[in-house]
Amino acid sequence: MHRRAGKDVACESCVRGERLRSERGFSLVEVLIASTILIVALLSLAQLLSLATAANGAAGRATFSAVLAAEKLEELHTLTWESVRRQAGESVDYFDRSGRPVRNPAAATYSRRWLIDPLPVDPDNSLVIQVVVSGRRDEARIAGVRTRKAL
Repeated sequence: MHRRAGKDVACESCVRGERLRSERGFSLVEVLIASTILIVALLSLAQLLSLATAANGAAGRATFSAVLAAEKLEELHTLTWESVRRQAGESVDYFDRSGRPVRNPAAATYSRRWLIDPLPVDPDNSLVIQVVVSGRRDEARIAGVRTRKAL
């Protein structure tokens, strides 16, 4: 600022100097700190995405196993008493990852085992049916009791 006739007058070079000081921008240290914070946040989000994807896949496999087990239990409940009694013991079948039956256990993603045993307290009128579906990383178990209808 210059004084002319008792008044303060801003000179062009003074205004330009103040403007340069105010428009200086960020220092290198500030940029590096901000970049580090941003990178840490993005890496955390990437790890969270990876964990969420893995959890979603595990939930899908567990659900598929439970559906296969429930399907078999329902199938066994629709059979007549005599045909279920004839199947007493343990049986197994195998499925690929899309649910299609396969004969070769090595090619299977899921194995479904069911066990039909007479209930010890009432072996002539009650059967215990257990179904276990095992995947490569998970397992679903479901059980039911089948009783003979009174005549």
